[in-house]
Amino acid sequence: MTIRALPLTLAAAILFVLLILALAAYFGAYCRAMAPKRGTLEWIALYDAAPLSFSGLRSRLHGRDAVALGLLALGLISCAVMAVMDLLLPTQATLATPLGNTFFPLVAVLAPTYLLLRALLGSSGFAWLGTAVVACNCSPYSGLQDTSAVWLVCAFALLYCWLTTDYDARLRKTLPPILLGAAALPLAAFSNACALSAIGAWLVLFFIGLGLRFVRRRRPGRLADLIFTLIFAALAVAAAVFALLMAIGAANRLAFPDYLRSAAYYRSVFSLLRQSAVFSIHFQTAATLSFLNPLLFWGSLFAVCALFTVCLSRHDARPLFLTLAYLGLLPTWLMTGSPAFTALASAALCMVFQGFANRGHGFAAGLYAAMTLLLSLACSVTLWLH
Repeated sequence: MTIRALPLTLAAAILFVLLILALAAYFGAYCRAMAPKRGTLEWIALYDAAPLSFSGLRSRLHGRDAVALGLLALGLISCAVMAVMDLLLPTQATLATPLGNTFFPLVAVLAPTYLLLRALLGSSGFAWLGTAVVACNCSPYSGLQDTSAVWLVCAFALLYCWLTTDYDARLRKTLPPILLGAAALPLAAFSNACALSAIGAWLVLFFIGLGLRFVRRRRPGRLADLIFTLIFAALAVAAAVFALLMAIGAANRLAFPDYLRSAAYYRSVFSLLRQSAVFSIHFQTAATLSFLNPLLFWGSLFAVCALFTVCLSRHDARPLFLTLAYLGLLPTWLMTGSPAFTALASAALCMVFQGFANRGHGFAAGLYAAMTLLLSLACSVTLWLH
């Protein structure tokens, strides 16, 4: 480092410190705004509420949500068509490769992101806002080619649907989301082995949900419900792993079922997973994104801490879900820059915006949201043009 570069480095360090102090003040104000005043009706209602309850937090989709899902489905179909064109007409479809390989995973991850935000926040407006933040954060460094992000967001969205079902509901109502969510875990791991930390967070939330259902179920048969849920979830994971092993064997034209009894085959599969994980690790990706858009990535870290504080004071289980999912996806994002982490970061910020808006501080929420969207879009455009 030359002497001339020292003033610039010092100025950047001072700006970063000022930004951290501003973020701390902003989210500290959120904690003060969300704290119920002692003796009020809100304080009494929260005092009598069961701590960390997921049951009753589920938000059903409405007709206006079909517009968002329809637009996302249309984009997904168009990207799929472009990918097929790339396979059939490789010399003529010059735009198919960047659109099919880059925007196909992006559009695919937006649909489960919208559903997760819609379920967490109960508002289509804030779900749109969070989905727009994820879309605007699209860049060549955001791990768009990593399809494990789609499976991870789907797994957490389905897990939250299971957590918010009634504790006394029958198995035929609670099993479908948990089975689909469990089946998505091997798909995420086979797409990128760096997703294992996120899978660990999913399992922690799953066992927390099992414990809450076992303790707070009022109808008889809670032990049977616990056992059957564990058995069927394990079977769903085993079925997904078996299907993937068969697909890999078929792709390599191996004789079925002989290769399934070969130890060398399993060693080659694990070696392939290890190599794909090593090649997908780029630590500079997270560093680049975090400093280009500190309002999103550094802000989400403060938002998670603030939400966890609110979780303890308001008996709200949603911040607990966000915190564990966020921490589970953080190592995956640090290694690969996965958009799945961006979805959770956006969800944390949108929950803070919603809390500010409900308390009559809409300007504070709107200003931060607008700055985050504009900065995400500007950084993405700059990276694409670069």
